[in-house]
Amino acid sequence: MVNMKAKGKKLTSYKVKDISLQVPQEIQDAQEFLDGDDSGLSPMELHRRAMEK
Repeated sequence: MVNMKAKGKKLTSYKVKDISLQVPQEIQDAQEFLDGDDSGLSPMELHRRAMEK
C-alpha cells in the first residue's frame, strides 16, 4: 500500500482541540445596519443589502 500525504502548508504541528469561527466585522456592521430584519440571509447577502442602502 502506498502512503499519501496532504499537499500544502501545515498550520501547526500540534493537535487542534477546538476551532472557533469569528464573524467578520463587516458582516456584524451589516447586521446592525439592517437591524436584524434579515437574520436568515447569508453573510454575503447581508453585506450586499447593507451596501445598497
